[in-house]
Amino acid sequence: MIALWCALALAQAAPGWGISDLGVGPVIVGKPVPKAQLAGAEYKTSFYADAQPLEGFLLKDPEVLAIVSGGPFSKWGMDHPGEDVPQKIKKDALKKAPKLRVQMIIVTSEKWSAEGNVHVGSTFPEVKAAWTDAKLTMLPGMWEEPSCLVVKGKVSAFFRKCEGGKLSDDATVIRLVVR
Repeated sequence: MIALWCALALAQAAPGWGISDLGVGPVIVGKPVPKAQLAGAEYKTSFYADAQPLEGFLLKDPEVLAIVSGGPFSKWGMDHPGEDVPQKIKKDALKKAPKLRVQMIIVTSEKWSAEGNVHVGSTFPEVKAAWTDAKLTMLPGMWEEPSCLVVKGKVSAFFRKCEGGKLSDDATVIRLVVR
């Protein structure tokens, strides 16, 4: 079983790998970011929703933001909302990176596709046609207010032009998120 999983992970690491319920290529939710992907990564911090600290690594290949849990910004950010992140936090995060587990992967590049060729830039009708069993939902202010998304398994397509919890046919995917 482990050998099969490793073979699948390696197969996904080829150019053109896609977005799945597991993650994006070799970046897998629940696992640390592979060392090869951490090379040249940029540490990022932010807040979302009701000032929840968010930290992760902006990777170059695949071009994703891998949000991690348990890093040094998690606690510091709760105690210092809106403040600039000190260098010590950044250095600690880079040191701990190989042990931090990915909790969410954010894709904003049109380069990667999920099942049915759903990608950043896909229209709402295209997503509905590709993900026939997916659910449309609305969240209060995750990144924008409100957030309209279509969820299929562990992959969510976030849309532009969310008005009153409804999506028009010209609404387009602005990010795909794997949780």
